[in-house]
Amino acid sequence: MSLRRPLKTQNLVPSAARTTSGNSGAIVINDMDMKNVLVRLSVSAASGTSPTLDVYFQQSLDGGQTFVDVAHFLQVTAALTNPHYLNLAVGANNSISSGVGDGTIAANSLGTSLVSNVWRIKWVIGGTSPSFTFAVDAFYA
Repeated sequence: MSLRRPLKTQNLVPSAARTTSGNSGAIVINDMDMKNVLVRLSVSAASGTSPTLDVYFQQSLDGGQTFVDVAHFLQVTAALTNPHYLNLAVGANNSISSGVGDGTIAANSLGTSLVSNVWRIKWVIGGTSPSFTFAVDAFYA
């Protein structure tokens, strides 16, 4: 069995130890023909007292000036045995989304429908002396 179209891969956040909140900056995906996006969060190490990691997949509707939440991974408190995944259909969900902004939706939930090719990964790290080693990758077709 073969895939209908070739699967493309984009590293959104390289694996590194991080101790503070931040973001990837704007990432422009030049493939405007994508239909589905699978986003993988891998966390290989976590330390500190009560460490928390919240990771958001965001898009910009104005070319990278402002960003809104598309999805928020389940909150991470320890290294992951298996990665967490988001499966996003491009432009598929017709819905009313209110109160969605930059880092505002609850963990393990969806915000706006994915319609833009300008993306960003945002992470919020909490706890006492926290450190997380993590990476985020996207696969799309």
